[in-house]
Amino acid sequence: MNFKTITNQMNLWGVMTLVCLFLAKPQQSKAQGDLMAMADSANVFAIPFGYTQIGETGYVGFRLQPELAFGKIGVGLDIPIMFSTKDGSFRAEEFQDGLGGILRMVQYFRYGRKRRDPFYIKVGVLRRSYLGFGGLLNNYTNSPSFERRKVGFEFDISPGSRFFGVEGLYSDINGLNLVAVRPYVRPFVNSLAPIINTFEIGVGVVHDRSQQALPVATSTTPLPITIPTTSADSTTDLIDTRYVNSGMTGLNVDAGITLLNIPFIKVDAYTQYAFLFKNNSDSLKKDLDAIASVAGNEAVKEYGTGSGFSAGVRARLNFIANIFAMEARLEYQNYSKFFRPQFFDATYEINKDANILALATDTTATKGIYGTLSGHLLNKIKITGGLQLPFEISKTNSALLFVQGDATGLIPKVVLSGTYVKGNLFTLQDALVLDDRSLANVRAAYQLYSWLTLGVDFRWTFAKVTNDTFDPAIERVEATRYVMPYVGINIPLFSNKSAD
Repeated sequence: MNFKTITNQMNLWGVMTLVCLFLAKPQQSKAQGDLMAMADSANVFAIPFGYTQIGETGYVGFRLQPELAFGKIGVGLDIPIMFSTKDGSFRAEEFQDGLGGILRMVQYFRYGRKRRDPFYIKVGVLRRSYLGFGGLLNNYTNSPSFERRKVGFEFDISPGSRFFGVEGLYSDINGLNLVAVRPYVRPFVNSLAPIINTFEIGVGVVHDRSQQALPVATSTTPLPITIPTTSADSTTDLIDTRYVNSGMTGLNVDAGITLLNIPFIKVDAYTQYAFLFKNNSDSLKKDLDAIASVAGNEAVKEYGTGSGFSAGVRARLNFIANIFAMEARLEYQNYSKFFRPQFFDATYEINKDANILALATDTTATKGIYGTLSGHLLNKIKITGGLQLPFEISKTNSALLFVQGDATGLIPKVVLSGTYVKGNLFTLQDALVLDDRSLANVRAAYQLYSWLTLGVDFRWTFAKVTNDTFDPAIERVEATRYVMPYVGINIPLFSNKSAD
């Protein structure tokens, strides 16, 4: 059995082992007070040299990764210099898309912290982004492909007394893409009542009208037909979208309140009601007619606007001196046909049209739960996980799982962490396989000296690879492994003593 077969069949326990054994950079977003959220940057210039395997092709080279932090400001770059071991050619995929390819070298720029500072903005790769309490958009990433990562931005502005605020994001500044905005108010923020003054109500809108997307090759689609595609643009590798270019829109109304807030425990409660409006693409109508004919499912012709209700509780617990902390969230969901809670999630960007078609073929109303659990011990072992689970899981009503771990500082000179996301789960056994519904990022490294590190990077991501199963061989975007053993030079730039 070759390495590719072993990797493709790697089960969830293998991924969990990797999470415990590999080092990954701290995640950039602070998702709703998530205990796993870390600082975006340190003042260091890292240069990992090594060998990289993308699919079955090898490359040698290095990445320039300077990171700077000044109090609330953080900046990080990631510039790859890699050459093929086969013919010595330069790998230019990460630089494609004109200005977008140049901006892709900016891993992030951020100012402040969401929900903590009056002004927060982040530009670059978005991970675990959310809007409001997450009824429509939650655990969202704009870059399922590492080498074709997008440059988006998110913000949260609540000045003065914080009576009024607005939060939102834009997924990719290189063209017409997903936009989300949520204005909110705290009408009783100046009240002396300790519970009433925390009440917040907001209205969120998410709209996507992306005209082009990566032609991701999928093999696990639950649909009875194959979505037709156009030829990819030779300069950008992008194809025209079929459904989302006509507009995919959601509306969410939510409200939340803090029920208890004392030094060692905080309890919040919230409720929300959301709509996913009908996508009016002529191509979608045509394909639904084909499904009705092929699968004998006439109900899909009734496709229209769907809606859903949810209510939840989030609790945070901190022991004295921050020895142990835990955060738990549990949410009940009840929704109609043609609706999926948190529709804009970690896997939405992998194949937007496939997600829309799956939504349009979901002809059953159902209920479900969403839960997360995070915790840390002495700030040395940190773990978080979450599960979006319908009570009646099916191919058109799927689940989502995410896990993130960090054991930074547990062993001297070793930093251990990793992330794993699996969406569109048709059965819980689907979580045990790395495929085109999975994203993983893990790393292991050991600091030999203050300036020298040995490590290995592993990513399960989407990349342009050569597929030799076709004759002649073709290049296409697939879910594949991205492995890089490296020797890293770390140059401390200066000390950042500002508290953040």
